[in-house]
Amino acid sequence: MANTLTRMQQIRMILQAHSQGQKIRAIARTVGLDRNTVRTYLRRCLAYEADTQALLLLSDEALSGIAYEPIAEKAVDGRLADFEQRLPGWLIELGKTGVTRQLLWQEYRQYQGQRLWLRPIL
Repeated sequence: MANTLTRMQQIRMILQAHSQGQKIRAIARTVGLDRNTVRTYLRRCLAYEADTQALLLLSDEALSGIAYEPIAEKAVDGRLADFEQRLPGWLIELGKTGVTRQLLWQEYRQYQGQRLWLRPIL
């Protein structure tokens, strides 16, 4: 199809429109992508290089390496490890009569509140 844009042309249009000061919603309408997709491409590209004009001068291969680069995973949260450690015990507790998810959640929240007070203030 003659009128369909390739991804790299869309990314270049996103960068060019951003450098002109257009808002993400307007860029998304112009390019024909979802605004969260536009936001993702902008984050990836601008994290690599703050100057959009320098990004526009890159070759398609270099720009695709930046635009399609996976975003680094977030640091592991200690609460998730604590939650996963407690999960087998909670499953056993849920099998008992009178134990509800609400009750387990309230106990967990109370425990979390106590832990916050025990942390040293830096």
